This record gives sequence, structure tokens and C-alpha cells, in this order.
Amino acid sequence: MKGMERRQNPRIDRCGDYYLSPDSKEAVPCVLKNISVTGACISASEQLKMNEVVDLHVCRTRDFLLRSLVVWENAGEYGLSFLLDTPESFSNISFIMNNELHTH
Repeated sequence: MKGMERRQNPRIDRCGDYYLSPDSKEAVPCVLKNISVTGACISASEQLKMNEVVDLHVCRTRDFLLRSLVVWENAGEYGLSFLLDTPESFSNISFIMNNELHTH
């Protein structure tokens, strides 16, 4: 159904300057549309591929690295699923959700 909420975790809407660093290690500017404990939605001018692993850098009071998998694409917007494969990854997303972003 159109308009039906399918998300399992709450999202925090946030626009700002973020950047994406693909496996090529070349920084690509992107905009973080929203973020949750399991993933994020970004928009980027450079095309990403499905199932590509990327490093999303969220820059706030400090630089946070979130290793992610591209899980969907729609007209320059991409859904990323966080891999959360290290204790640092869990710590980073927890800190972002609890301290860096504020719900409205």
C-alpha cells in the first residue's frame, strides 16, 4: 500500500553536509536524508551500485564512520544498510542516535 509505514525503527530526518567514501577511497559528497540504528537514506550525484559496500562518514562534533551496504536506489537516492560488524560501528551509531541528532 502506498503511504504505509514499513520501517521497523524510528528515523531521524536530517539534512546537512555529509560525504561518502566508496571502495575507491575517493570522497564523494552526499546528503544524509535520514538515519536509523540499522541504516540511512542518502542522495548523491555519483551513481552507486546495488550491493556495493561503502563507508558513510557522518560529520558532526566528530567524524563517524559507518560501513554500509547499498540496498536500494531510486532517482539518485540510495538506501544503505549498516553492516555493524565491529564494536566501534555499534558505538558510532549509538552515539549518533543518542547525542548528535535531535528529534523534533
